[in-house]
Amino acid sequence: MIRRIPFANRCHRCGILLLTTAAALMTPVAARATGPACAGRWDATITVGARHSPAWFEISGDETEPAMRLQLSAGPPQAVHPILTPDGGLAFFSSALGGQVTGAFSGDSFAGSAPPQGADTLHLSAVRAPDLPDGPVTWGKPVKLFDGHSLAGWIGRWGRDSSWAVRHGELASVRGNDDLVTTEHYMNFKLHLKYRLQEYQDSGVHLRGRYEIQISNREDMAGPAGHPGAIYGYEAPLADAQLPTGKWNTLEVELVGSRLTARLNGKLIHDHTRLAGITGDALDSNEGEPGPIMLQGHVGLVEFRDIVITPAR
Repeated sequence: MIRRIPFANRCHRCGILLLTTAAALMTPVAARATGPACAGRWDATITVGARHSPAWFEISGDETEPAMRLQLSAGPPQAVHPILTPDGGLAFFSSALGGQVTGAFSGDSFAGSAPPQGADTLHLSAVRAPDLPDGPVTWGKPVKLFDGHSLAGWIGRWGRDSSWAVRHGELASVRGNDDLVTTEHYMNFKLHLKYRLQEYQDSGVHLRGRYEIQISNREDMAGPAGHPGAIYGYEAPLADAQLPTGKWNTLEVELVGSRLTARLNGKLIHDHTRLAGITGDALDSNEGEPGPIMLQGHVGLVEFRDIVITPAR
């Protein structure tokens, strides 16, 4: 049976519906929190006196519960608690930076400072990290980065390249106190190399001098993101692919824009993985620029050979 509603009642109900809808449109939706204007990735520089070191941070979450992770010049990224203000202010505490850091965003830049360390104040500046295109590229010709008998094309990070030597056609970090850096810089490329570790070693291959593929056979590295083949501090490898100590490992990397694909001994360890930001021990935080290949001479003896790069045209 169809129940007929009197016309007056129908008008009354329509009026209530229209008023309710209008009120809903005019009332702010508090539950629908929005992300802060400063949300995203930021390439940073820490300056203390004449010393400069790269850093990186990311702000996520919403205006009521923001989150932040901070990458300093060494180690993995750390979570810190940000305090945001409506006028673009940011404050957070970092014991590594000497205490409370305060500053403000202005468009696509940030400037802040921490309490003085000795005679000098610590300054933290940053710009928004670029979105790098990662579309198809055309590959050029392969280039040997290591000729098998000299350090031609390489320099020590701190000018101490004597800590590296060529032994039996292999490039070896014999004292582990300096990183080795190519004199040429690259943006998009494929990299092939072989490496071998002795007992209790820790090294890495830095792509563009900023993103470390972890090389290690130490059991005390923190978490999965410290395992062999990891993007150090950020992404664990998809497979446990490193060979036992004393064996030669083959690493193949393709880096286009901010996307990384890598294989270790033929096993896929990263599949079009997005690089969030620079890792520890990066040369700089200039993510929009080409950079070198850097071999980390960190702890003990590590050897490399068959180092070949294929740049994109």
